Amino acid sequence: MFYQVRHKDFGIFQGEFWGMGFWHPMSEMPEQGLCKFPTKVVACSFIAYYIKEGMGDFKVEDFSVEPFDTKLDFEMQLVEVEER
Repeated sequence: MFYQVRHKDFGIFQGEFWGMGFWHPMSEMPEQGLCKFPTKVVACSFIAYYIKEGMGDFKVEDFSVEPFDTKLDFEMQLVEVEER
């Protein structure tokens, strides 16, 4: 089973590029897909890292770890292909 990380305001974490975090739906970058974490431990480690290193006032209670939404990930990327 894979996992994803959600922030209560930003949405689901998609990944980073050039030091910028992308969150769905806020990023408006569906082609990015969702970031897939292999275990809950890795997802929780990411949250701890983001709180420590991220710019902003992040709190652990603002994040949650959820089962990876394969359907949403596929649909997001499919929308991008259809728009081309």
